[in-house]
Amino acid sequence: MRYNIAICGLPRSGKTTKAKQLFAKFTQTGTAIFVNSQFEDYFSQYPTAYDLKNLYDAIRKYKKVVFNPIDNNDLLKLIDKLFENQKKSKLMQPFRLIIDEIQLYQDIPGAKQILTKCAVDGLKWNIQTVITAHFPTMVHSHIYKNCHLYYFFKLNPPIYTALKREWHIDLFQYQDFLNHDFNYVMYDSNKFYPHSAAGIPAVSDDSTETGDTDEITEAVDNPAADHIETKKPDVPK
Repeated sequence: MRYNIAICGLPRSGKTTKAKQLFAKFTQTGTAIFVNSQFEDYFSQYPTAYDLKNLYDAIRKYKKVVFNPIDNNDLLKLIDKLFENQKKSKLMQPFRLIIDEIQLYQDIPGAKQILTKCAVDGLKWNIQTVITAHFPTMVHSHIYKNCHLYYFFKLNPPIYTALKREWHIDLFQYQDFLNHDFNYVMYDSNKFYPHSAAGIPAVSDDSTETGDTDEITEAVDNPAADHIETKKPDVPK
């Protein structure tokens, strides 16, 4: 959990599927919270909370918890509460906070400051932030600038332009590489890697399973482990 993650792509391109995978495959000691902004039925197999009281109770009992916020302001209250608890805790158990469709929350009064705090300072308090959004223009700059690992789905020239303008990531210099039908790519440390469209792992019957393997760390240390090819492609520098 050394990095924040941003997932960007057109509707129906697979970005929420990737976010679900990062939730389902969470095996570290700690808790993964999926903010189910679209109230998807897939998550009915996990403990689900609709308000903060039930969410806090579920976090104490389960390793993976889904939050279907009836009131969008509750996401901001949750982030403040996580920071407050982590600062008081001597152990600081890891949290992976996955916010699907972050643009739905950014216009709430005070949201920019709190979401930015989560992205900028969260890792210091063992809170990893994972966000999804349709387009780069939908994400506040301070949030995406504090992500290290990016997944892009269904890339096309308009997204190239938006990424260069908003995120200062120049995909045009990689067009020869990206034209090889790489609809799904990972961007890490100024390099692109092909990324397969991952399916959702089977849901465990035991939502309290524990472990200490973090697939995100593995993907960063060994990009080929989670991607189409077994070695890094030849990408222009």
